Amino acid sequence: MLILVGIHFLCLIAEGISLSRNYSMPTTQLVRDLLQDYDPRLLPMENFGDNVSIAVNIALRQLMKLDEKNQIIYLNIWMRLWWKDPRLRWNTSDYGGVNQIILPFQDLWTPDISLFDSSSETMMPGRREYRPIVLHDGTVIYLYPTVISSICPINVLYFPMDTQECRIMFGSWSHSGVEVDFHPKTPTGDMDFYVRNNEWTVLSFPARRNVAFYKCCPEPFPDVTFYLKIRRKPLFYILSVLFPCMLTSSVAILAFLLPPESGEKVSLNVTILLSLAVFLLMVSDQLPASSDHFPYVGEPYGA
Repeated sequence: MLILVGIHFLCLIAEGISLSRNYSMPTTQLVRDLLQDYDPRLLPMENFGDNVSIAVNIALRQLMKLDEKNQIIYLNIWMRLWWKDPRLRWNTSDYGGVNQIILPFQDLWTPDISLFDSSSETMMPGRREYRPIVLHDGTVIYLYPTVISSICPINVLYFPMDTQECRIMFGSWSHSGVEVDFHPKTPTGDMDFYVRNNEWTVLSFPARRNVAFYKCCPEPFPDVTFYLKIRRKPLFYILSVLFPCMLTSSVAILAFLLPPESGEKVSLNVTILLSLAVFLLMVSDQLPASSDHFPYVGEPYGA
């Protein structure tokens, strides 16, 4: 009985190996045929003068940090790119029904997409470590996670009940729109996998295609910009800054009720002044040094 079970088990293994070989053989031949004369340095154009259309979308995974002092936002995103490469088409019936393959990054042409307002020396790290998916009709899908940091101007006028909007702008650093065009895949960024932030609430995340012209070059330079609109959760600052300020100010009013000859009146007012100074330092430590907008929350401390 044990011998029969062992023989049956060996037959199953042999059948699995046979199926694996039957699948890998057409895939191996397909990769050889596709990459035999393929040059990843050349743009994937079917006809001379055509441009490559890149569809862009990002999935916001996490708002890691908004550094108000330095006006930089840190995001964990999943980058998603789609384009057509006519050199990577094949007939599925010629290769055992294989309709997609996964190839190394360095074997394919990929767009030199850049984050225009990046504040980091390493722009979109990790993109070369992931592999694009190639479909039988020549569609290339490139998905990879990365962490980005982008410049985000901060308006602190209504702090701590303020709303900020950060622009996340992607485009080609070397190709004009004549060669490589960009457009959003969907009207908004993907928020399905977003991990909520303790300090900020995401209000909207629309995407828009823009075209810029520069003095150096007559060609258009398109980009896809995601507008991340966020609102601060004010409860922490209300309890730790605003409420103590109101309480201290109320005590200052009560100090006027003390008789002038009381020695405690001077010491109480000095203590109140020092308390307000401490709270003002707490507020200023959170905000960028700006002469354009002074937060309304700081006016009671100055008064």
